[in-house]
Amino acid sequence: MCDTFQESNREFGKLRKGAPVVHLVELPRLKLSFTTRLDHDKVPRLFSVDHVDLFISNERPATMGKMLAGIPHSLILSNARGETQVRISYFHFRS
Repeated sequence: MCDTFQESNREFGKLRKGAPVVHLVELPRLKLSFTTRLDHDKVPRLFSVDHVDLFISNERPATMGKMLAGIPHSLILSNARGETQVRISYFHFRS
């Protein structure tokens, strides 16, 4: 992983010339923020600011897809060990 923000930017520049780099993504309903970093395989990922080892996953296991079919606004997070978590926004209904 890159140690500094500048080193990270140099690495991203090597990956895609001319493509904009997303530095911060905020999801207020999930109370999460993500920054772009390279993982151990030098793949750019959106890593959680609050949970350092978690990143937004592109993997969609079939069993998880069935489970989340009725929850379209969920977010799948993974870590380097392949463990996954699902985050779902919370909405409080007033009575």
